[in-house]
Amino acid sequence: MTVKDTKSSNMLINQEGMSQDANMSVRPFGQNAAAEIAYKKVERLVLATYLVTNFVPENESVRENIRNLCQQMLPMVMTLREGFQSTGANAVANISAQVRQVLSLLDVVHASGYVSDMNLEVLKYAYADFAHFLEKSQKGSSSETLELTEGDFTPIPNESHGQKKVVTDKKLKDILKDTETVTDNKAKTSSEIKETNQSVRSKRRVTSRRMAILDVVTKKSPVHIKDIAKEVSDCSEKSIQRELSSLIADQVVKREGAKRWTVYSLVV
Repeated sequence: MTVKDTKSSNMLINQEGMSQDANMSVRPFGQNAAAEIAYKKVERLVLATYLVTNFVPENESVRENIRNLCQQMLPMVMTLREGFQSTGANAVANISAQVRQVLSLLDVVHASGYVSDMNLEVLKYAYADFAHFLEKSQKGSSSETLELTEGDFTPIPNESHGQKKVVTDKKLKDILKDTETVTDNKAKTSSEIKETNQSVRSKRRVTSRRMAILDVVTKKSPVHIKDIAKEVSDCSEKSIQRELSSLIADQVVKREGAKRWTVYSLVV
C-alpha cells in the first residue's frame, strides 16, 4: 500500500512509512565519495544475499551464519567514512576477510543444493567486485574524491512476497547492478580487464573443486580424506588436503582426530 504524507509536500510513502528514497537522503559520509559508494554496494549485497538464502531451510545454521556475516559488514563499511587512510590498514583487510567467509559459506549452501549455479556466480562476482573496489580505494591517492554516478543511487526494486524458489539472474543483477557502474577518475586499462578475467576463470576452477569437496563433507560428515578422494576423482589427495586446510581456516569445516583417524565435518 502507498499513501501520501500530507506533512512533507505530498511525498510518496511506502507501507512501512518510509519514503522510497529515504536511504539516499541520509548522507553521513560528507565528501568521502568512496566510502559512500562502498556502503551502497554492501547494502545491495546484503539484500541480494538475504533473497538467495530465503531458500535455505530455517533450521540450517548456515543460513543465519551467512546473513549475520554480511549484515555485520554494514557497520564495518560505515567506519570508512572517516577516511580509508585514517581508519587504518586493518579496516579494509577485516572487511575482505568477512567477504571471504561469506563466499565460503555460499559454497556450502550451493553444494547442499539450496543455491543455483546462476545465483552463486552472480553473488560471487558482486562480492569480488566489492572487495576489489575497497582495496583499490585504499591504495589510490584519490580514493576519497571519486565521482558518483546516477546509477549509484538507483532505488532498490520492490520485491514481491510470492517469490519463486530460484531468484532469477535478471533480478539479482538488477539489485546488484550499481556495484558494477561505479567509476573513478581513472578508467580500467585493457590489460587490467584481461588480468581480472583470467583471475575470475582461475577462481572458478578452484571453486568447482571446493564445491565438490564440500558436497561430500556435507552429505557424509564426519568423513575421512580417502572417502572424499573416492568421490572427487579429478584431483589428488594433496589437492584435497589443501582445500580442506583452506576451508578449516575459513571456519567452514572442522578437523577432528589425528593421522589416519582424522575426520572432517561442517562447522555448525
